[in-house]
Amino acid sequence: MQETIERLRTEALAAIHAAADDAALEAVRVGVLGRKGSLTGLLRGLKDLDAEARREAGAALNAAKDELTAALETRQAAIGSSRPVISSRTTTRPATSRTRSTSATRCSCARRRRPCRCA
Repeated sequence: MQETIERLRTEALAAIHAAADDAALEAVRVGVLGRKGSLTGLLRGLKDLDAEARREAGAALNAAKDELTAALETRQAAIGSSRPVISSRTTTRPATSRTRSTSATRCSCARRRRPCRCA
């Protein structure tokens, strides 16, 4: 597994440094870090390993992912693109506007999930 991770890392770094424009860099990012990317496939395969091998391979895969994300950001800055590289570790879920009332006394509008007209 370590040889596969190292080979993937070196190939991806070579492809990142060979990317001449923003479209080529995006194609490399999607091919490695995308939903069906090669690194993502290895991360999904961790579930089949035993605990000790999973720990070692997971640490190596996360280190490779961080290194490749940093290399993508550096190369994108060198190309001069204004679009940021999206990292899966920095994305957040949007806040929802629907919240439940925690007060003990609720009007009938709240029970029917309609806007309150009592106040």
